[in-house]
Amino acid sequence: MLPTPFDLVHDFEMVEIPSRTYLIDFGEGCIIRQTDGLVAMRQAVFLCLNTVRFDHEIFTWRHGCELVRAIGMQPPLVYIVIQDAIINALMLDDRITAVDGFEFERNGKQIHVKFRVDSTIGAFDYEHMVVI
Repeated sequence: MLPTPFDLVHDFEMVEIPSRTYLIDFGEGCIIRQTDGLVAMRQAVFLCLNTVRFDHEIFTWRHGCELVRAIGMQPPLVYIVIQDAIINALMLDDRITAVDGFEFERNGKQIHVKFRVDSTIGAFDYEHMVVI
C-alpha cells in the first residue's frame, strides 16, 4: 500500500545552501581560493555572459548567453537584442531576481553595456563588452 500525503511526516527543515564556488583568476589562469556572496555572483554573471549558449555539450541549455545573435546588427535594434539576450541568460539563475538599468555606449564595432543585477545575496552594477 502506498502512503498518502497525510501519512508523511515532515521532519526536516529547508536550508539554503551558500553559493560557494572557486574564485578564478583569469589573468593568471588559476584558481585562487573559495568564495561566496557577491563575489561568487559576479563571477557567475561573468561566466554566463562569456559562454555561448548551446555551443558546448558540457553545459545545459540553462547556461550561457546568445549574444552572438547581435553580430552584424545595427543600432537601435542591436541594443534590444543585447538587452534581451542578457536578461534571458541571467534570469535562468534562481539567485537572480532582476536585471535592469541598461546603458549602452557604442565605439565602432564594440558596445559597452552597463546594467544592474539584483540577486538574493545583494545587488551590484555590472559592465560587459559586446563586439558586433
